[in-house]
Amino acid sequence: MANFLPFIAIAFLSILLQGSMSLTNEANNTTVTAMADLASRPKPDTESSVADAFEDALAPSAADSPSEAENKEYAFLDLLTEKVFRYTGGGYQDREFRYRLFVPEGVDGREQFPLVVWLHGFGEAGNDNASQLHYLDKLIFQPPRRREYFPFFLLAVQCPKDNPRWTTDSADADDMLNVALAILNETCDSYHAIDLKRLSVTGISSGGAACWEFAAREPNRFAALAPISTTGASNIPIERLVKTPIWAFQSQRDPVAPISYVDRIVRALNKAGGSAELTAVNQSPTSKLWVHDAWTEAFKEYGLLEWLLAQRRGERALSPQWHVLQRNYVNWNYLWPRLIPVAIAALGVAAWRNEKRRHRTAQTSSVADSQTEDVP
Repeated sequence: MANFLPFIAIAFLSILLQGSMSLTNEANNTTVTAMADLASRPKPDTESSVADAFEDALAPSAADSPSEAENKEYAFLDLLTEKVFRYTGGGYQDREFRYRLFVPEGVDGREQFPLVVWLHGFGEAGNDNASQLHYLDKLIFQPPRRREYFPFFLLAVQCPKDNPRWTTDSADADDMLNVALAILNETCDSYHAIDLKRLSVTGISSGGAACWEFAAREPNRFAALAPISTTGASNIPIERLVKTPIWAFQSQRDPVAPISYVDRIVRALNKAGGSAELTAVNQSPTSKLWVHDAWTEAFKEYGLLEWLLAQRRGERALSPQWHVLQRNYVNWNYLWPRLIPVAIAALGVAAWRNEKRRHRTAQTSSVADSQTEDVP
């Protein structure tokens, strides 16, 4: 009976592991289904419909009582503080601009946190200080929404409805990037917990196009840049972007922002000694994503947020290729359910071979003993 104990133990472990992996797979499938449902929801066309889309998120939560502050789960909009900034410059004279700021848990201590600047698309401009957050509840601030789960600052300025574009061709006209830069400066001055070596910029559509310009205006400031679904940066001096690691994403099916535009910029940057990568997503003709959407896969499939947070200005950049490899194959959480069955199988084979060797040794000893007894 003792000889079969290793096999019984291995079988028992296999049953337990199979059950655990089944539960994990079921949870993962549920998560994927939920993510797909969120990504396929129609985009609101007006500010009022945006407000309606957030109505459920604004509903009070049972976890909002002060006695449960340490375990508080926030409604999405409650995570990001509403702020107002007065600006004078260009065509603006003491004009109020609205923005949102997410502040992580623990900013009163000595720990420092990275900051991500989010530049929204043309359709999210407005005066409600909510539309610019339209995709963030799906891409970044997914439930459970507890402040300690998001160890970074996030700044989201909103372009006003009467000036929905970030940049302009006229030096004397209103330029929202200058406004955003002034708000960023004030934010960094106000929060000493912001790590100034870990500032990054990302944006989508017209906000993605503004990323190139924003980084070019401050060439030695940002640790990383992630323009998404853009038409490129044809008028920006390439040499101003050479020192900034860049990971761009484009939809292969996008007729408005062809991937070839950004490909030329990325090639020119790398030729000049820069560190730029272009990833084509949304390639399947049967995809349910909007043809302009490159951000869903960038954040959910490629872990763009983690890549941005891992960069530090002045240090060697984490390459997108290594990030994807590390995220999908070197990550222990990814490996352990795949390695344990292999380890169990290896133990089973080793136990079987050991038992076979022991049996062969016993047979050899028995034959030798019988031959010894036959000698007169």
